[in-house]
Amino acid sequence: MESVFNIEPEDIIIRDKPQQDKQYNFLDGVNIPNKEIYYKIVSTVIDYKLKNLYMFIYIRLYKINKEYSNINVIENIKYNISSHEFNEILKSFVDSKDLNAIIIMNAIQIYFT
Repeated sequence: MESVFNIEPEDIIIRDKPQQDKQYNFLDGVNIPNKEIYYKIVSTVIDYKLKNLYMFIYIRLYKINKEYSNINVIENIKYNISSHEFNEILKSFVDSKDLNAIIIMNAIQIYFT
């Protein structure tokens, strides 16, 4: 079967130690295996660098939206965001839609590779 991922989730290497105080659930509404790895990866990002990951995802969504207008764009936030706000924005974007979840998962993969 053909994979929709750039890298298979079980092949992703987590280099930094996840921060235990961060809890993510933006992919919980979809039926995709191994999504916990993405929570671990994102939880390695220090709060003040979380905006960089967010902006990377925003720019990818913006470019995708230019080609496929049915894919929405998240808000362009120009300030540091908390892990809670990051989670809530992505949870709202994913909204139990597998395609949106795959787009976010692939963006996270690309950012960390």
